[in-house]
Amino acid sequence: MDPASERTIQTPTFLTDLGLRKFTDASDFYELSITSNKHLQDIYKNRPPHPTVDKKIFGDEFIADTLDALVLLWGDYESASNIAVSLKDYLKDESRSYKLLTYAAGLISEKNSKYSEVLYERAYTFTSSAANKMVAKLRRCALVLKKERDPGRALLMLEELENWIYVQRGFSEINESDMDTMTAMTLNLKSLAQIRCNDINAAWETIARARSLVKVEDLSAMGRSEALRYRTQITGNAARLAWLMGKESAAASLWEENYKQAKYEDNYSISETTFGLAYGSYLMGDYSRSQNLAEKAQILIANEASPNRLRLARKVLAGARAKLGDEAGASEVLYKMNSDKLGINILSRPSENAA
Repeated sequence: MDPASERTIQTPTFLTDLGLRKFTDASDFYELSITSNKHLQDIYKNRPPHPTVDKKIFGDEFIADTLDALVLLWGDYESASNIAVSLKDYLKDESRSYKLLTYAAGLISEKNSKYSEVLYERAYTFTSSAANKMVAKLRRCALVLKKERDPGRALLMLEELENWIYVQRGFSEINESDMDTMTAMTLNLKSLAQIRCNDINAAWETIARARSLVKVEDLSAMGRSEALRYRTQITGNAARLAWLMGKESAAASLWEENYKQAKYEDNYSISETTFGLAYGSYLMGDYSRSQNLAEKAQILIANEASPNRLRLARKVLAGARAKLGDEAGASEVLYKMNSDKLGINILSRPSENAA
């Protein structure tokens, strides 16, 4: 279902992010690296200043991969979005690939959400895959919710999508497990829309339904790793919502569940769930465990070259040490946040899972 579902968290497909987020990890990594690495300085200086693609020579796959590479390797959203905008007439053709249409839509969403919505609609129309149609609809809903900031309209669209998925049961190549997981993905976003409509209780019921439906076995349209990542996201969202609602026991249980499931079934999400449990433990007042988990999380995250997430893990670690009365240890972490922003000095440490 995901055009690059075989990719790991170390090489994510930023352009297929269902939240349409703009990730700065790649650009931040290079900005931090080139100051002390002559080889990287030369590479960075010699990259094409205004990359373009010739539509007459290169096909959709090459163009889509170029957009992907610009964002993954350099964090160069500006050049990638400029290319996507230049393809406006080219993308009208019904032979255009789903992958290129969705990549371009994601890139353009920051500057022109209405045109991005048109591209998602084209992706839905041009593809014959029911799974791809569903994801195109879901991304369009995310666009309306997160870029156009219209939770009311997004809610109506998500309810329509939920009904659309229901109708597909028995009439498409997608099996029941895929349908359940697709419904769970829809409900996960619907829960956020309900939160933004200030209907917290409805959001809690919706995220609970999402958790009960998401499947990771017997799938045909999506890979198991892909489904595991969705489950991790849904459970993490449920934990945060439970905490906001004052359901501390439920939040603690969900953070713990998410961590253990990733530890034993989904190593690609272990850094995310280790940090989640570290943060949750801090909120619960278990500073000793928070410190232990945050130490593990920073090593895992440093190995994923994610300076922004590393900074968050270190904030939790510093806070936990301070709460335990270890002012020197907390100060050391704060010092390293500025002196070793990439975590180079901790990469050699073992990154075994926390107990």
